[in-house]
Amino acid sequence: MRHLAFLLFALTTAFRGQAQSDPAKTFHFDETYPVTKTTVLALQTEADKITVTGSNRETVRIRIDRVVKSGGITLGGKEPFDVLVRQSTDEISIVEKQPSPTVMFFGYYLSDHTVQLEVPKDMNLRIRAQDGDYTFNHLTGNLVLEADDATVTLSDCAEGSKELQLGDGRLDIDGGGGSLRLMGGDLNVGIRKSAFAALDIKLDDGRLKAETSLRDLGNYRIRGNYLPVEFTVTGGGGEFKIHHEGTVKADPWYQPQEQMNHYAVFIGASGNARIEIAVGDGNVHLRHW
Repeated sequence: MRHLAFLLFALTTAFRGQAQSDPAKTFHFDETYPVTKTTVLALQTEADKITVTGSNRETVRIRIDRVVKSGGITLGGKEPFDVLVRQSTDEISIVEKQPSPTVMFFGYYLSDHTVQLEVPKDMNLRIRAQDGDYTFNHLTGNLVLEADDATVTLSDCAEGSKELQLGDGRLDIDGGGGSLRLMGGDLNVGIRKSAFAALDIKLDDGRLKAETSLRDLGNYRIRGNYLPVEFTVTGGGGEFKIHHEGTVKADPWYQPQEQMNHYAVFIGASGNARIEIAVGDGNVHLRHW
């Protein structure tokens, strides 16, 4: 017992100075880079918050802020956080170098890690993130986003293709367009005031509420294991094929063509888009404005 007490006293004495003299680790990065019309921006990050804003600018501004506050007895953590930016004609790549692992015996650890990107609105983006809040504004280029549990917001992204692979969380799209390919886990999805030319949505669980016009000859697929769907058409029309185990409701605008226990077909009054919804035990409500 005396040896254990001495060891604890020695550890406390050895690391007390570090805990008191190094309460905060701060990193700030703010640089601007020239790009061409064909440059793709690739970002790999563990940030808690990402904001990407498009405009008529011709350069890319990258701002990364990371503040860590901790106290207590720790081991390791000698290698600091850093950011590596590589630039070529075709790509600007942003990779974060994470700090070496820290073992904490007791104490506290608080992290605030944000990324802000100001880009040309037609720039193509490829982003790999983890958990956090991610916001994209005023973009017309293509977007590829892979994240774990996240809250994702797209506002006024009316052109380009969007390929999103998300875990659990929430996705909100306001003023969307182009094409959307979405794969997710337990994900709540809200799509408003949109004009998508194509949709391909596959969710394990969650809820989908979508409001969009339909493009002639456009393909719209929605699939899920248990996925309640409210689908509102604001323009155009076509053939709706519904595979379901739950219930199907349709506004009078939808003309029933075939109705069986687990399958229904409706025709929208105008247009020739193809819409297929297969939602397992989820209920479906077709609406029209």
